[in-house]
Amino acid sequence: MVDRKRIITGCLFLLIIVHYVACDGGTDPVDPASLRDPREKNLRLTPRDDAEAENIALCLSGELIAPGELYERVHQDLEYIRVRHGSEHEWLNKIHFISPWVPSMICIKFDLFTGGEVADGTYDAWDSLNVAHELTEIRQFFPHTNSWWILYFSGKRHPKRLSEIYDDLPGVLVAEANPVTYSFYNLFPRNSCFRDESEISYLFGRGEGDCWAGCPFGEFWFFISDNENVSFAGHWNLFAPPQAGEDCIPAPDDPELLEKAKCNMVEFRKF
Repeated sequence: MVDRKRIITGCLFLLIIVHYVACDGGTDPVDPASLRDPREKNLRLTPRDDAEAENIALCLSGELIAPGELYERVHQDLEYIRVRHGSEHEWLNKIHFISPWVPSMICIKFDLFTGGEVADGTYDAWDSLNVAHELTEIRQFFPHTNSWWILYFSGKRHPKRLSEIYDDLPGVLVAEANPVTYSFYNLFPRNSCFRDESEISYLFGRGEGDCWAGCPFGEFWFFISDNENVSFAGHWNLFAPPQAGEDCIPAPDDPELLEKAKCNMVEFRKF
């Protein structure tokens, strides 16, 4: 004869186990979105398909993650510039944006005690941040000291914003971005602060000399986007004497335009 009490008791026991595993004992990963820092305003996916446009949008916005709308605009601008003018000006296809720092990477210096905790894996003050910002690797900076550590994150994230977030952790003495050596062959983007704040300008440059002072020698292509059209604002070649096979092209007789172009290079350091 079937013992109904045993069957009922067994079913209840199984239900309790299932409930425990589903609600309390499961091992599902924590949703990073639930742990994001409140200062992260743009909860958008990263990385994007166009790494160059994402880096530029990251620099122009100054936000932790590049805003989607700005990324799309920069992507379309660069695609138009290179498709429309790249065949006539081949350097437009060779010059690409190099940010002044390494995205998604920061260096942290801890005090000696905290650095020891990091080394032996007992430092847990950053656990929720590491999940929220999708930490991928922690590496010791110097082999003979526990003070300095390098953190790597997924996608493309603004290292200055990450540094500000991690700088608040206990035991942290310094948190900073890792700078990149400046290249004279670069694309200098800039949000306009002149007549139209919606403008984004792009200065493609292969320059020589003191580029912080405006690169007295070099070749430059200057484009301005007003969110509807991209205009080719100027092209000049100031190499003296001109390189083999090239002509000297004087700069436009337009002080405001040249000031804009110079600002693109100067503002690059502030990203």
